[in-house]
Amino acid sequence: MPNDRATLLAEFTTHFKASNVRRAANVRLAASRLDGLVIPAKKQFSYNAVVGPRTAETGFHPALVIDQGKYVERPGGGVCQPSSTLYAASLFSGLKAVERSNHSWQSPYIGPGLDAAVVWSNKDLVLRNPHPFDVRIRSIVAPDHITVQVLGNGVPGVYYDLQAEVERTFAFGTVETEAPRLSVGKRLLTARGIDGLRLKRKRVVRSRNRVRRVERLSVDTYFPRQERYLVGTYVVTVSQALLSEGKPGLESKQSKQSQ
Repeated sequence: MPNDRATLLAEFTTHFKASNVRRAANVRLAASRLDGLVIPAKKQFSYNAVVGPRTAETGFHPALVIDQGKYVERPGGGVCQPSSTLYAASLFSGLKAVERSNHSWQSPYIGPGLDAAVVWSNKDLVLRNPHPFDVRIRSIVAPDHITVQVLGNGVPGVYYDLQAEVERTFAFGTVETEAPRLSVGKRLLTARGIDGLRLKRKRVVRSRNRVRRVERLSVDTYFPRQERYLVGTYVVTVSQALLSEGKPGLESKQSKQSQ
């Protein structure tokens, strides 16, 4: 088992909004359950098995998750961020992904091809330790970010570079929805658009200045997320505008004059 003098093989950090209280709590809880995890030499581990089911009984809160290209609120929203952070750190430490899936859209907290979508009993992140020594996961949880480190008592004798090649891009479109409570001419952005893309990632294994081998990691397709606006259709009359400013309407003025 790696001791306190273990070598830092790799680390990766992602940030989140602490103001999104329930999601932030889920991120911190899932990340804390990774801390101290040991993956023995030549063995593998399951993220879902370690983090457990995402329910209120296990401490998770309802928050937004991506389900079939839509945001829906479910318990455990945000647990994909620790899995993605761990996956990214694993790529730089030489661990191998036995099972891993990308999200429907690009994630705002991590680069394409580095994310790892997880769903209880459906999608998992399974990593294998190919090294001849055990590795330990250290998870450092802060108010607005998490850092995942991979440590070991040995050294691989090589280092790892990642390469990305964008094969195709898909431009996002714009969706406008009429808003009868919004004044005509007003346009309110409710969701920023994100381009889709098809990305190929490889890992280059180097020893000193020599390339030992090139490993194909994944080919991921992310769909575009449409940019969405609310467009006002409400027409404000002159009398309504005056009333909103606390002034009497035209009709009230005329009625006083006629009296």
